[in-house]
Amino acid sequence: MKEQYYRHQQQKLAQSGLFRQFWLFWSIYSIFLLMPMALLLYTRNGRAELLLCVAAFGFSRGILCNIVAQLYHRQRPYQRYNFEPRTSRWFSRRTEKLNSFPSKHVASLTSIGVMLMFFHPISGAVILGVSVMAGWARVVVGYHYATDVAAGVAIGIIGAIFIYYFGYSLLFTVGR
Repeated sequence: MKEQYYRHQQQKLAQSGLFRQFWLFWSIYSIFLLMPMALLLYTRNGRAELLLCVAAFGFSRGILCNIVAQLYHRQRPYQRYNFEPRTSRWFSRRTEKLNSFPSKHVASLTSIGVMLMFFHPISGAVILGVSVMAGWARVVVGYHYATDVAAGVAIGIIGAIFIYYFGYSLLFTVGR
């Protein structure tokens, strides 16, 4: 995406409170939509599924994303094009680090959505929908490029599948 796209989005974010709040919600706070899902899994004897979601999240975001980020340093759009992004007091603050690639938010959400697809397809599809919205919002707000988001999706898928096929037996067969 070109500089004009990001500058145009920043203008729209500055001019329209509704547009700004909509995209900021999806960009920053959409991860909190997972809380009711986690509570539901926990209370419906879905503790194993919840543990696998947490493991997929941790593996994708904490290990795979960090390995890729160490190999590929990239400026965020707001760093490259020198504009002030819309931020939150608590989350997604402005940084000088070159850590745009890959999108950790999207990798996290995608890994959880894919893991849920194995056990609860409808819930998994909902979370994957949240992941798509969050990814697009991260681009609109100027935190990421579309390729950062695509890499986050790929990492989330790989991480969830890896944990499902290899982590499941490790987590649930030890001591049997």
